Amino acid sequence: MKYSFKLEGVIELDNDMNPGMRLSVTPEVKPPTAALPPSIPSIPSKLSNPDHIRLEDFNSWNQAINQHGKILVLEPKKEYAIEGYQSAEPKLKAIVGHDANLVFGKGPQSIFSIDSDGLDFGTVGVNFLQRADTKIKPATNTKILFRTNHLTVKTGKLAMIGSKAPDDSRLTVQLAWAFSGTNGGDDGLLHIIGKDLRCNGPDFMNLKANAGGGLYCTLINVTLNNPDTFNPNEIGVEGYITGDRFHITSDHLVSDVLSHYGYQNGNIRTLLHIGRFVFNINDRAVISDKEIRLFSETDPSYTAINRNTFGCRLDLQPGDVTTLGRIISKQLSVVYGWEYKTDTGIELPSGSIQILQAAFTLSGLQKAFLIYKGNSFIGSYAKDLYLNEQSKFGDWQIIIGAKYGHTSYNHSYIGGYWENLRHGGMYRQSDPEPQPIGSPCPLTIQNCKGLDGYTDRWGNFIRSQFKPAKSSTERLHPDAAQFISYLEDISFKTQNR
Repeated sequence: MKYSFKLEGVIELDNDMNPGMRLSVTPEVKPPTAALPPSIPSIPSKLSNPDHIRLEDFNSWNQAINQHGKILVLEPKKEYAIEGYQSAEPKLKAIVGHDANLVFGKGPQSIFSIDSDGLDFGTVGVNFLQRADTKIKPATNTKILFRTNHLTVKTGKLAMIGSKAPDDSRLTVQLAWAFSGTNGGDDGLLHIIGKDLRCNGPDFMNLKANAGGGLYCTLINVTLNNPDTFNPNEIGVEGYITGDRFHITSDHLVSDVLSHYGYQNGNIRTLLHIGRFVFNINDRAVISDKEIRLFSETDPSYTAINRNTFGCRLDLQPGDVTTLGRIISKQLSVVYGWEYKTDTGIELPSGSIQILQAAFTLSGLQKAFLIYKGNSFIGSYAKDLYLNEQSKFGDWQIIIGAKYGHTSYNHSYIGGYWENLRHGGMYRQSDPEPQPIGSPCPLTIQNCKGLDGYTDRWGNFIRSQFKPAKSSTERLHPDAAQFISYLEDISFKTQNR
């Protein structure tokens, strides 16, 4: 009796690395005279290269990335949910995916923490995403693919190639938070490489030269999408007022505007905006993640700033009648908490203030904004456009504020090669203090857009702090070029495995 066999196209790898194929039996066109065997048992298969491993063959992501010298090959277009991961230095050579998705959920901010000097590691064709239900808020901390130890890492090559968001709304993982640590490159360079990327979110990279000028950044064919939706200044919420309490009833938390600065730290402020009224949010005001105490400040002391203006920590409102007169306007103050203007002259340089008649009478169900104010005041872009009795709920001059962080932040002593970069969001470049030792590499800019600033949703132009490139003719560093070729060659060889 004769049988023909066909491959189902299933390639597997068991823990014992046994070769084989899963087969199914198909009879010839003429039926056999005897019954077919019940089945042919499947034999575990393996990848063609013993250096290649699969994520499916390990108990966890943490175990897989600790395989020394291996190449982790992900199934094409497959999505992997990575939860409960640890931030660790990979022992792998590379991760190859062919448009596979790695979706990182619960776990630390840094996916890979690099502590070893001279480490070469990269990813090709892997889309690094955050969970679709990740909460977007003003103090969003996106996950970081590479974070380097500034005390131990001086050289190496870290690359993300061919990582793309499936659409403009999906939050991705930022490339790197890296620090240089060499004497002007005399001991070699630390290469941070991004190629063929389409990334979404408020952060992409932070590169610093505090310890020397030996960090080299390569960006080729990179598009960064950072609209206000990824890094808003405000969150619209709903809740109800009972007495001096605001209870949030919508799917939001007070801590959605909490950053690593805290609720209030110098010129970093968080506010509650209801109707035309504004209240300070600080530790004393936060009763729980769903409840804010209005008028939480109890210190009635004031200090006269000029004849009609005084500083005070109480949450007064325009229209309040006080012992210093009627409150005309309200403005943030780093020194006093708030600055208030009155309709009468202030006779004493200091003292205590009392409210004779309150303007705030809201109660019941209300819409409100939780606002993050970074380095900005009320009416930052218009003189004397402070909070007053004519202000309305949601006025832009109340909401507007500097963004939490920047899409990209580089020290000017970091060199590199940037070609076909489309930068959305804020780009900042500054000089580190003190000035690092050694001469930095030049930064070459070829066909790049979006580095000269951006315009916010209200049409206000926010100038970036970009400084002109030191060179526009230098070619890509050969070490970066060779590492890109090496990774892309690995990807090509695994495409038809």
